[in-house]
Amino acid sequence: MNNISKNKQKLNEINQILKRSMQMKNCEMNYTTSFQIKETKENNKIDPYFIGSLNNKIIKTNKIKHFDKIYIINKNNNLDYFYNKFNINNIKIIKKVNIKNNQKLLNKWLYQLSHDNKYISKEIFNYKSYILNNPKLKNLNIAQAWNHYINIGRNKNYIVFKKTQIIDYESINILLSHINAINDAISNNYKSILILEDNANIKKNYDYLLKEYLNKNEKWDILFLGGNHSKLIKTNILYKALKVKGTYAYALNSNIFKILKELSMNFIFTYDKCLQKMQKFYNCYLFYPNIVTND
Repeated sequence: MNNISKNKQKLNEINQILKRSMQMKNCEMNYTTSFQIKETKENNKIDPYFIGSLNNKIIKTNKIKHFDKIYIINKNNNLDYFYNKFNINNIKIIKKVNIKNNQKLLNKWLYQLSHDNKYISKEIFNYKSYILNNPKLKNLNIAQAWNHYINIGRNKNYIVFKKTQIIDYESINILLSHINAINDAISNNYKSILILEDNANIKKNYDYLLKEYLNKNEKWDILFLGGNHSKLIKTNILYKALKVKGTYAYALNSNIFKILKELSMNFIFTYDKCLQKMQKFYNCYLFYPNIVTND
């Protein structure tokens, strides 16, 4: 082989090495920008879409694929912090609702707080609720029920809506924020969703535990990833939820969307209490130890 041929061969070898090097570099760049987790001493929290890093080595993980959409209830309005924490396309931020921006809902709630008829207008009046709370009027139609209230009911304190246990603005705003997430899921025909409040802190092995359970295809309606509890019954890798408290990390199946929404929009119970009520009648489970905690 002459010198020219040898030089060409070496040049080809060098080009191949450079090509492989560039491929590896591109792979590494995609890998680190997509999956690297930054942990600092000041904020030693793991991005909830990743398992994490061990011994200073980057561990590539999959994005959550168990749910059609992941909703984040943004309670503290610190959106910059939130976007830095969750840089994922499969999430949707739900800003905390202020009921004062919806006069109709505000008047309904204020009536339920006080049973003061000054808050009831024709727009607020609810026929089904009025008949349910006053069974003797069951033969009246909608127009007749409204006329009865105007002429008789309000003077004799006939109940339009039952009294509420929601006694502060924070609680009613949180309830409405969670319902906004459910409304969006209903509109988009999602099969299952995960709802997290923005103080959720998700453990490193969450993805493995979720897969382990969900791949068993067991039926569930509500799946608590975290919550306080006083009574649990062990099933498989989960516990049957009976008295779990907490709204910061839970998944919902589509068959429960409208039921939970209707119960919540009665404005009788706090949202936390609504989730507890559901546990008595539906397939509700809790991960214990919790795979999500709250700050």
